[in-house]
Amino acid sequence: MTGAPARQTGFWPYSEPGPWRRPLFDQFNLLPTVDAYCSFHTSPAQRQLPSIYKPEVMPEPLSADVDSWTLQEGTSMTVLQNPLRTRVIVTGKGEKFYVPPHWHAAHDENHVVIKGRLIVTQDGVRRVLGPEDGVCFTRRGVVHSLEAFPGEELILEETATEPEDTEQKIFFFRNLGAPGMLSSPLGVMQVFYYGDTYPKFPTGFRWLERGLIVILGGWIASFFGYQLPDKRLRLDPSRFPRDKKD
Repeated sequence: MTGAPARQTGFWPYSEPGPWRRPLFDQFNLLPTVDAYCSFHTSPAQRQLPSIYKPEVMPEPLSADVDSWTLQEGTSMTVLQNPLRTRVIVTGKGEKFYVPPHWHAAHDENHVVIKGRLIVTQDGVRRVLGPEDGVCFTRRGVVHSLEAFPGEELILEETATEPEDTEQKIFFFRNLGAPGMLSSPLGVMQVFYYGDTYPKFPTGFRWLERGLIVILGGWIASFFGYQLPDKRLRLDPSRFPRDKKD
């Protein structure tokens, strides 16, 4: 007997690609859940709050000598040198690799397919890229998504156009790769806030997309005690001057 199709998730806390069929907060997994890695120390009053707002023990940062980590089942990331860049390796045997539509305000990106095929959508224009296509450039402000073909191997490299931004992108991914981070919606919103990343909403209102990250990731997460595992992340220099120390 054929059951309902399984819900397919990318390595960010979003739901599957395609039409937005559920309420907005469900799309971003912001409904109250209990994060398996958390240990709570709360008063009776605090225990009445949804779990995403409860104080929690945040993930430990990745060790400084760790240059490779798992993003999800079947997908890993490695930091490469000379030139500095990140490499995503998708085996095709685990969860589908999918980065939902989002945009950046302060940096541009380059993607290069080393092996396999990648679906890139930029401002609604869908392209299938392979190694023969060279560098795929995404300018700041352009809504883009990345998607692998189910069951296919993929090796993808990413850099920013400026070396200091590439270093910051690595700090971004090191925060997302911290154990348990992807189970914490507010933790991820905080990484987005410091990492110049804004999700695309169906309305298309940039002020709403940016405002959600500022409120949830910049204000609410800090209010409830969330902290970045790797505090070097300050990707938007207009908001976080990089010569300023915390």
